[in-house]
Amino acid sequence: DAGSLLRPAAFQRALAQIRRRGGGKLENLRAAPGRIDATLITGRGTLVNVQVSATEGYRRFSESGPGFSASDTVPFGKLDARIPQKVTRAAAGRLGGPVGPINYLLPSLSDGKVVWGAYFKTGAIFIADARGRIIRRIS
Repeated sequence: DAGSLLRPAAFQRALAQIRRRGGGKLENLRAAPGRIDATLITGRGTLVNVQVSATEGYRRFSESGPGFSASDTVPFGKLDARIPQKVTRAAAGRLGGPVGPINYLLPSLSDGKVVWGAYFKTGAIFIADARGRIIRRIS
């Protein structure tokens, strides 16, 4: 859809807001067409939960107490804004259908490299590399 946060420009704007206003390193990111949820680890060792919604914009929900380490964070610079849409289209192509049934995408680090998990409402799960190429289907 035109308002999808998985489109490159919208994803880039949302990620920029999270990076600028979230106040920490990216611990977790869940990107769906209608919203992006993120957990950040601050310099104080606290977890901050934020969200960028296609309709409501940026919101900060909570901050935990200290005690968390930023050792397994995903560098913002390693997240290419073109990849969510590319992975969604490639995975939908493998399913032989439209991109509409995408539920969400999750970037993570594997051996220091970003990989993307694409989770469909049908239960299908795909893993893609940092360039958006599907490397395997899990279910």
